[in-house]
Amino acid sequence: MSTVVLLGAGRIARVHCAALGEFADLHVIGAVDPAPLSPLLFRGREVPTVASLDLVSSAFGDPDLIVIATPSRSHVDDIEAVLGLLSSRLLVEKPVAGSLQQLERLRALGSDDLEGRVMVCHHFAFAPEVEWLALQMMLDAELGRPSRVQSTFFDPYAQRMTEAVSSYTSAWTDSGINQLSILSRLLPTSRIVVDSLAGDETTALASVSCSVDEGDIPASLFATWRATSSSKASTIEFADDLEILLDHTAMSAVVRRHGKIEDWFVCADQLPRQVVHYQGIYRALLAGDEHALSLSTAVELAHLLHSARRGAM
Repeated sequence: MSTVVLLGAGRIARVHCAALGEFADLHVIGAVDPAPLSPLLFRGREVPTVASLDLVSSAFGDPDLIVIATPSRSHVDDIEAVLGLLSSRLLVEKPVAGSLQQLERLRALGSDDLEGRVMVCHHFAFAPEVEWLALQMMLDAELGRPSRVQSTFFDPYAQRMTEAVSSYTSAWTDSGINQLSILSRLLPTSRIVVDSLAGDETTALASVSCSVDEGDIPASLFATWRATSSSKASTIEFADDLEILLDHTAMSAVVRRHGKIEDWFVCADQLPRQVVHYQGIYRALLAGDEHALSLSTAVELAHLLHSARRGAM
């Protein structure tokens, strides 16, 4: 994989360009957007942009990867269109579908057959602090399984609520998928169930169960858009009064036992947080380590997300 075309040239496409620019073997050769607000730049140069997907082949050939960086409500339409025109692999923004109806359409396309060709970037699963803890849990058998998880996501959208609802639908749709993807990354063999969801467009409180062979692990997920600044954190509790605090804002972690700090992790990367997350995604792609990007995982998480939201309405 070396050539990349972005479908959508907005804010998230710029994050992809910044992350891709750090890899010498990856090159953004084009973008698709009927009305870009400003030029898309890759390594300081303007990215050639065409107005529609059917112009990609003549303008850029058959790229190795198409990144779908459009609003979630159009993801399934975009996936179907790319599959009909190109042989490229696809990397889709999360959630993979914008509703349960769209998720059924994706299944009708043969989502099982598309495994390995269509991937989904749940970028919080690739946050450095999450990857660090996932590695610790894999390597350190003494940690055991978590006994409880709590996750809180605060975003400062109160002053631009109309824009936030238009772009992200709700706090649950926006942050819940990130919190669910963290659970999936840390507990890859678990069966996740959203037991209850309360709130409105701006605030969500979900009670979740993660079922493993040894029993259920309860998780509490809270997200709100009514904060004055951004703050995101998760606490994972283990036996023997051990807890690990993941500060997703600072990309760091603290290990505490009996209230005393025993260890810590800090990501020293100076790039913006989202860019660092997306670097993790492309690093996994290049290494062939695509489990956390799998379409089957994305379909399961999207179903959890939208089923819980419909049940709470």
